[in-house]
Amino acid sequence: MKAKTFNALRRKVHAQCLIDLGKRLKSDFLDPTVKEISIGSFLEDIEMQVREAVLEMNKKGYCTWSS
Repeated sequence: MKAKTFNALRRKVHAQCLIDLGKRLKSDFLDPTVKEISIGSFLEDIEMQVREAVLEMNKKGYCTWSS
């Protein structure tokens, strides 16, 4: 039961990331920011639950390139 709930939530989070990324790509704001270049991804392409952690780790000097 827990796995089913987790998978449903994960699909929801991924769907929201796709929606946010789609909005970004359709906007006039296509150029990545300095932070986005540093982390190797648009912020909208990073899952919401880890976005702040990725930014904080990158700020501390850790490599946070997307895999």
